[in-house]
Amino acid sequence: MFESFVKQVLLHLTNAQKAWPDNVHHRIKQFYKEHGLEADLEDVMITFSLLFKYLPNVIYVIDGLHELQRDEIFRVISSLQTLLQDVTEQKVFIASRQQLGHNIRVQLQVHIPIVPGDIDPDIQWYIESELLKKTEQNRILTENPEVIELMKRRLSEEAQGM
Repeated sequence: MFESFVKQVLLHLTNAQKAWPDNVHHRIKQFYKEHGLEADLEDVMITFSLLFKYLPNVIYVIDGLHELQRDEIFRVISSLQTLLQDVTEQKVFIASRQQLGHNIRVQLQVHIPIVPGDIDPDIQWYIESELLKKTEQNRILTENPEVIELMKRRLSEEAQGM
């Protein structure tokens, strides 16, 4: 994830025709040139922290944190908290299911819980629109209304908690 952030920030700087910081440029050459050194998590985090401090007023979006292993979630959260202690202009938006694991506490400025009842209409609309698209493209497997309703119910049940 942090490696992806590094790549995205560098791409943004390149597209905006802004120079990369010298210390970051050196690290990128060191790790990503042909036959370069293998970057480990600490190397990536150092590079990301340099970019994090260099580029102000960025909102980093993290989705699906709940899909990581518990120790990985802890490392991500603690790394972000460390970075955010020194830089107040940056923001991190975490979209995740609530069950991040026991004993993992995210210090949040704002917590917006989304309960299943809030998103059920959106899920229903999405399922309906996708089935309609498939029907219009003649890609639906059946025209039996009972089977289609069963598919809708099953998809809706499986989407609970997403």
